[in-house]
Amino acid sequence: MPSRLFRDGIPSTCANKAFPGTSAGSHLYELIRYQYYGQAQCVTVSYAAKSTGDVFVAAYNGSFNPASLSTNYLGDAA
Repeated sequence: MPSRLFRDGIPSTCANKAFPGTSAGSHLYELIRYQYYGQAQCVTVSYAAKSTGDVFVAAYNGSFNPASLSTNYLGDAA
């Protein structure tokens, strides 16, 4: 069964980017790709959903691999 990122309740910051681990379950994901061509820096990403609890946002550097969630992981919302 595929896993998803564990919701540890700790939002990532520029100083804190530790991978939270995974939890079991079958979940859908939607890939939204943004490309940044500037100098490396910390950015803040926000996402507005119509309901709470249904969306979990995470950022990856380069590609996203649903079979290896820690690969290229940058941070998550909480």
